[in-house]
Amino acid sequence: MSVIPPVIFFVMSMVIFCFLQLPSGLFAIFYHFRLGKTSKKQADDAALSFILGVEIFTTVIWLLTYIIIFCINFEDISPMFLWVMSGICLAESIAMLLFYFRRGKSTTALFIYRRSARSLVTHAKNVKSRSDAVTLGFISCLPELIFTLPLYIVCTTFLQSESVLPRALVIIISIIVTILPLFIIRFFLHSGHNLAELQRLRVKLKPHFRIILFLAYLAATLALINLAIIKSEGIL
Repeated sequence: MSVIPPVIFFVMSMVIFCFLQLPSGLFAIFYHFRLGKTSKKQADDAALSFILGVEIFTTVIWLLTYIIIFCINFEDISPMFLWVMSGICLAESIAMLLFYFRRGKSTTALFIYRRSARSLVTHAKNVKSRSDAVTLGFISCLPELIFTLPLYIVCTTFLQSESVLPRALVIIISIIVTILPLFIIRFFLHSGHNLAELQRLRVKLKPHFRIILFLAYLAATLALINLAIIKSEGIL
């Protein structure tokens, strides 16, 4: 297998994981209310619990997809698999551009149902224990599986079929990249800024986030198409 397309796909996947907005947006609301209700130390402890929930979710999804791919026992990736996943990733890139953010210049509302969004916000405001914070962090990632699951599947398939990338390193980097925005938001709010300032910044950056997510998914798609063509022609 050519090393370049899997590496490109992996890098683009990390970009997408980093710029997804649901866990970070919910974390901002959660941490803001923790700072208002408790001391900074207690708020920081709760924040770390939320981040732990995100870490657990990411690790669980990696393990589940790895076990499933291992059971399928990919000895070599077929061109058909690559073409199918290319089609899925192309659809995801278009969905990222058109549907990930809801319409409105002054809002950062995402694709999830409004009732679900209100439920998550209510949960974030009423967290009372570390276990609640861990649970909130875990479930904050669930809705975005519709966008991230294809990335997990393809990355895991690459890791399982060929040792073109160090497996443990890939998983560790993906976890770090996923939680990095949460630490940035924690630092922003911890350093004297408030939620309103953060929201204004997120609104200002929303068009850039949309384009970055779209282009990253499109680049990942092109990497898969390139690998599918190479395999179809029997070059590898």
